[in-house]
Amino acid sequence: MGTQRTLGRRGPESLTYEIPPSMAYVVVVEVTRERTRVSIVNFVGTLIADMRCPPVTSRRRSRVVVDKTVRLATDAAVDIQRIRHAVVGVEMAETTCDVAALCESMRTRLACSVVLDSVANLAAVAERDALAAAGVRDFALMWIADEAKVAIIADGRLFRGPSGRVGWRDLLQVPAAAGSQVSACFVDEIATYAVTLARTLDLDRIVLAGTVPEGAVAALAQGLQDRIAAIGALDIPPVSVQTTPNPVLAGASCVGLAAVRELVLYDALNNPNTAVER
Repeated sequence: MGTQRTLGRRGPESLTYEIPPSMAYVVVVEVTRERTRVSIVNFVGTLIADMRCPPVTSRRRSRVVVDKTVRLATDAAVDIQRIRHAVVGVEMAETTCDVAALCESMRTRLACSVVLDSVANLAAVAERDALAAAGVRDFALMWIADEAKVAIIADGRLFRGPSGRVGWRDLLQVPAAAGSQVSACFVDEIATYAVTLARTLDLDRIVLAGTVPEGAVAALAQGLQDRIAAIGALDIPPVSVQTTPNPVLAGASCVGLAAVRELVLYDALNNPNTAVER
């Protein structure tokens, strides 16, 4: 970390901290049934390296993912000791022993803190920042994959509930879709749930996202809006499709960098000898 003495209102001996992007890194791991994606971002949120791996289906495969993560960092000239935090986003409703092994292996090999969350919650965090400029502080994000999940942002904060399971539980199975075709029965089920949720929580927006084809999400959003209008639910907020690119990566980076910045600033304030004046 660098510091620079500057003249200022607080006195001639005031210090301005300059933190280089390479000061700390966050590893983001997105785990779905089909694949695992590993990304590394630096202290200012720039994507440094990215790769895709086979799905985590065994303890051995989890160790392979961590080995590949170390190699990815080395190839990108990332100092392993500066990886301070990892965020693992999981699409499945329950944390399997393989995912638990992945987290433990990362914690051991990378010597950093590791947090686990659902992809729905992480996508909601990314969308929260995108919608904040429009004044939207209360919304539900419906994540559509093999199952449908819902994450809640209330008053600008991620709502987890007393058990911490909000955003994890599967609401219902998602029927297979051909291209952009969406089952009318599924639209009815989602519409019923969305109306109840929006009225109960007084939401400003309902956002659809997920790993199904983009055309299917757009078709579902239109079908949902039409179904809501058909049942005369005029008090229900607009339905939109998530526009944030790579929402899980964006949300996990936000969560991870917030934790890392606290660690780095804590180190700077409590270990001033580690700072080098320019």
